[in-house]
Amino acid sequence: MLDRRQTQQNNSSNVVSSSAVDMAKWETDTTNACMKALSQITAATNPSGTSVCYNLLSLDSTPGSGKFMADMRLFQVSTASGDFAGVSAANVAAKVAFSGASVMLVSNTANTGAGMETDLKLLRRQSGAAPMLIRTYMLAGTIDANKLADKVDKGLLESWITPMVTLSATNGLGQQATTRVTSNEAIFVNGVFANDVVLSDMARAQLAVDDAIAALKNGTAAFVVPGVNILIEPIGLYIACVWTIIAFGVYGFGTFERYKHRDAYRTRKARAYGKSGTI
Repeated sequence: MLDRRQTQQNNSSNVVSSSAVDMAKWETDTTNACMKALSQITAATNPSGTSVCYNLLSLDSTPGSGKFMADMRLFQVSTASGDFAGVSAANVAAKVAFSGASVMLVSNTANTGAGMETDLKLLRRQSGAAPMLIRTYMLAGTIDANKLADKVDKGLLESWITPMVTLSATNGLGQQATTRVTSNEAIFVNGVFANDVVLSDMARAQLAVDDAIAALKNGTAAFVVPGVNILIEPIGLYIACVWTIIAFGVYGFGTFERYKHRDAYRTRKARAYGKSGTI
C-alpha cells in the first residue's frame, strides 16, 4: 500500500532524463538506499528468502511518450526455505509483469526482449546479517499509450510501472519451485518518486507501534491493561443478560408454583386425616 503527498500531477512536468544521471553515483546511492530499507526486514515474506528493491532511473509520463528506465535488484535477506531450500541464488530465475506497461531487459551491450531469465551479472555482497545483493536488472519500458492523460493520479501511475515479480528454480529434488515476491518492501527509495512518502503495510504498522510506545513514555497516553475494559458496545452481553433474567424468572416462578402446590397438597392431606380421625 502506498501513501502519497500528491494525488494528481501534470504529466508535462514529470520528465526525468536518464542521460542526466551519474551512473556511478546512482549505483552507490541505490545500493545504500536499498540496503537501508531492507535491513529493517528480519525475514523475507517468501520461501526464496529474497526481497526486491525497485527504483526508477528516469520517467517521461507525457502523453505519447511514457518511457521509463528502471533498476530492479534482488537481495537475499534470509535463508531460503521450503521448496527453495538448498537452491543457489545464481540458479533462481526472475520474471516480471506490469499492469500498465511493456518492458524489455537491458544489458550493457544490447537491448533484448528475451525476458527476465537472461543471466545478468551476478553481484554478491556480504556484511554480517545485512541483506546481500545478488542480482541487478536494468529495464527499459513504455507505459501503455491508452493509459496516459493530461492529468494522472500518481498512485495509479506508480501501479502501472510497479513490477509483479515471480521467482522460479529447480531444487535438489528436481522439482520446480515458484514464488511471488512483493515489490513493496523497498520501492522508489532512490530516483523518481524517492521524495514521496512510500509506506508498506509493515512500515505503517511499525510506525503505529512506535507512536504508541512514544505516547506511553511521554505520558500522553495511559497504559490500558488488555481485557479489563469493554471497548465496544456489548450487544451480546445485553442479550445474554436479558435471557438470563428470563431464565431465572421462569425458574423462580416454577419454584414458587411448586411450593404453593406442596402446601396445598399438605393442607388437603391434613383435612382428609382430620375427617377420618387419623393423626
